[in-house]
Amino acid sequence: MRLDIAMNRKPLLRSVLLAVTLATGFGVAWAVVVIWIDTCVRSVLPAEKYETLTIKADGMPVIRTGWEYKDLSGRPVEVKNDERWLNSWALLGPAGTPRWPVPEPWTYRLAPFSDNGRPPTYWYFVCDGKMNGSAYLVGYDSESKERIGIIGPAGFRKTGPSPDNVFSFDGTSRDGMPAINSRIHSLQGGYYAAHIPTWYGGRQVAAGYAFVSAGQLVGQVYVESNNDTVYEIDLDSRTVRKAISGVPYLSTELKVGAKDPQSVPSASLLLRTNEEVLYTDVHGHISRRTRIPPELRNTNLYWGELPDDKILIETMEPVEGGLRYKLYWLNATGQVERQDEAVVHTAAASKPRVLLSLYLPVPLFVDLFVIAVEPAEWPNSLPAGTYGEALAKSVATYWPTFLIVHILGAVLAWLCYRRQILYAASQREKIIWPIFVFLGGLPAWIGYRYCRTWPILERCPDCSALVPQNDTVCPACRGEFPLPALKGTEVIA
Repeated sequence: MRLDIAMNRKPLLRSVLLAVTLATGFGVAWAVVVIWIDTCVRSVLPAEKYETLTIKADGMPVIRTGWEYKDLSGRPVEVKNDERWLNSWALLGPAGTPRWPVPEPWTYRLAPFSDNGRPPTYWYFVCDGKMNGSAYLVGYDSESKERIGIIGPAGFRKTGPSPDNVFSFDGTSRDGMPAINSRIHSLQGGYYAAHIPTWYGGRQVAAGYAFVSAGQLVGQVYVESNNDTVYEIDLDSRTVRKAISGVPYLSTELKVGAKDPQSVPSASLLLRTNEEVLYTDVHGHISRRTRIPPELRNTNLYWGELPDDKILIETMEPVEGGLRYKLYWLNATGQVERQDEAVVHTAAASKPRVLLSLYLPVPLFVDLFVIAVEPAEWPNSLPAGTYGEALAKSVATYWPTFLIVHILGAVLAWLCYRRQILYAASQREKIIWPIFVFLGGLPAWIGYRYCRTWPILERCPDCSALVPQNDTVCPACRGEFPLPALKGTEVIA
């Protein structure tokens, strides 16, 4: 009679689930430790300085690093405490391919406003987040919290929303700007002062002039509709009218300005078409047209006004370590008189490349990040055109991480396959475990190694092969292993 020493093997699915659990725990612990070490190292290194591009009111560009200012040639520039800066407005170009064919999150679909009532009524612009979607404003009493009613293109109604009283509205993000920011314009939300800069993407954008008169233009909301119409909504009177109609525009901006801080500011709308920028008052009367240079008609613009009706246009694109700005000075007729460019090192453009492979050395996660997550985020920072262009930018940025984690995964998968052969695993296990380790990287290797108890390796007395002692026969020569020598203390029933 033989003594059965065969080892009970765990089901493969159970082993894989246990390996996934161990890999997840190790991966989290690894990431925490690496991030902690990286934080400690950065804390003792000199702080990295980032740059921003600012433009003086006379059109002179300067690069700011902390509280130091230099011109584009690197020479120091004196900046006064009451320095006046150029106001600029973002005018988006032709819309690119939508990022995802799904609705936007709720944070991108709601915009709050208030009228000048005492007590005020709180109004919320609500859109469905779809390209060919709809939107409306819903009001609530600030004290009773009861719903007041709905405002749509047909005006105010106490009931709704109804299909005949909703705005035709594109609720998708466009080149990094949610629709509630790029297609709705209002003076609500801040104090306007020319000497207080507002920063966005390493660039100072329009802040306007002193604007403190309660109720003066604050109750108006302008909505870009899908039918070449801009609606003006007066929250105080709860009325709606068409401010602009029949003009095929690409984007609009609400412009507030005055000749000096003591003058009463006036509002106007900037309409960007395929070939020019139109200046209109809030009643739709065109007061000025400025031609867009042909080479700038397919890109987003920052539009700034200089003395003598001249214009300064800025464009930007990502480069290694920062942003490249191209500057165009236009005369009153839209002709380019001068152009220049500047590259600034921005915090937003500094992303870890090799360090990402240390934070989480998992090829599957890196693949998802490089192929899906990062291309989807490119339009949120800068325009990237089609998905193919965004993917190319992502691969060009993160190829070191991509290469490192896949080489590591391939080496570990090869070691896993060799180990499976050594321990006489089944054909199915020789396929599943190396794939698991390759996709999961270092955490998966740890999970694979410690998800089971490995048998002892000894040499077969017949063929001298190093084989696992978890069966009654040698997996190499199929010869039976000899029974263990009896010691005289065995009890055989």
